Amino acid sequence: MNYLELIENRNSIRDFHKKKVEQSKIDELVSFFNSSPKLIDVDVQILVSADDDTASRLSGVAGYRGNTFNAPAYITILSQEKDNYLINAGFMAENLVLKLEEMGLSSCFLTSDDSEMIKKVLLINSDLAVATVIAFGYGKKERDTTKLDIHSPSNVSISNKAGHIAPKIAATALAFDSDFNTAYNFDDEYSDPVIADAVYAASLSPSFLNHQN
Repeated sequence: MNYLELIENRNSIRDFHKKKVEQSKIDELVSFFNSSPKLIDVDVQILVSADDDTASRLSGVAGYRGNTFNAPAYITILSQEKDNYLINAGFMAENLVLKLEEMGLSSCFLTSDDSEMIKKVLLINSDLAVATVIAFGYGKKERDTTKLDIHSPSNVSISNKAGHIAPKIAATALAFDSDFNTAYNFDDEYSDPVIADAVYAASLSPSFLNHQN
């Protein structure tokens, strides 16, 4: 996969066509996840729910303010609870959403605070905890000219986009040199282009309220 290109092209899509995701693609996703690297030694499992009533069962249980966006399919990543298990789950999930992008599928992370309730409504019998839920399917692409910025639940703005993708947060606000009072100088002739690409990619990553925290 061309990771940087996929990162630039990926958007969190919250409106999906009713078209079902082919079983062959679901099988490919599961196989990809099961062969993906981990950051720590931890038990993880992926479950894909693509029944017609999955969205309604998750409604009010997962998603920002209980909104699950009526996607045709949902990924649940389960994990053993141990130190840094959520960081590992996030790492594996982000790799998975980039795979979805490569396959022509759109996705959106859902807030998943209540592990036991999510397992209950999805009839999951497991001692593992719900680490994240991802809605996915064939998305209705947002118009290139609009951009949704969620600053807080009560402060949402819509602006125009033009030209190259605008990072959700400036790369210069994410990288520092020696201490947090000294911004990293990306224009320095000795600056590392690998660092620049990594920070730029981080600035485009999906995050709660687009804060990149």
